[in-house]
Amino acid sequence: MFMLMGIEKQVGWRKLIMTDEVDRLEKELEEARSKELRVVFYSPGTFFPESSSFEIKERSISWAIDKAKEIKERYDAKPHSFRFEDGNGKYLSGFHYLTGTLRTYDEVPDDKEHYMLRTNMLNNDIAVCVENRNSFRFTGNFYEEDCILDWDGNIVQRGNDENLMNYRDKFKKIVADYNEELARKYGQSERKGANAERGPKEAEPGNNTRKPTIV
Repeated sequence: MFMLMGIEKQVGWRKLIMTDEVDRLEKELEEARSKELRVVFYSPGTFFPESSSFEIKERSISWAIDKAKEIKERYDAKPHSFRFEDGNGKYLSGFHYLTGTLRTYDEVPDDKEHYMLRTNMLNNDIAVCVENRNSFRFTGNFYEEDCILDWDGNIVQRGNDENLMNYRDKFKKIVADYNEELARKYGQSERKGANAERGPKEAEPGNNTRKPTIV
């Protein structure tokens, strides 16, 4: 009996030591990966974006643009954007769209063809969307930290441009009116968009929760 108890204690200590060792190694690996720098390219996909990731020594817009021209994913899909990350997948920048056209909610035609897009923008609190046609047509949300590049690497539009920031403030009232109308129509006490709980920090570099969203 006493011998069995002694063996159990030894096994317990070994498990504890092994767990501590695994934790230590995982932390060391995470630290090492945090020092890595990667660029990840996103292309249109079926349900989720196709992506290709490359380790780099420094952030270089020109290198990323040249690399994007070489990438072909399934069905010849080509990148519509890229962003910089560390080795843990923690992103260090917004999305750099490789050309594209911006449209605010008000600029999307109010017709049958665009009904789903307008509805998704309202339901997901997307004031501004970007459309890219480098291969298949891609339409996604355009946040404050994102930008649009031309093929020479020049920034032609920033997500925090004053006109877009002003429009985002205006769009809050549009969404509020939309929610009130739905509440009256369907008897709901309150309606929130899918991103209502997102909070301001999700859109900041360093949070790894956001990918280009097809709207």
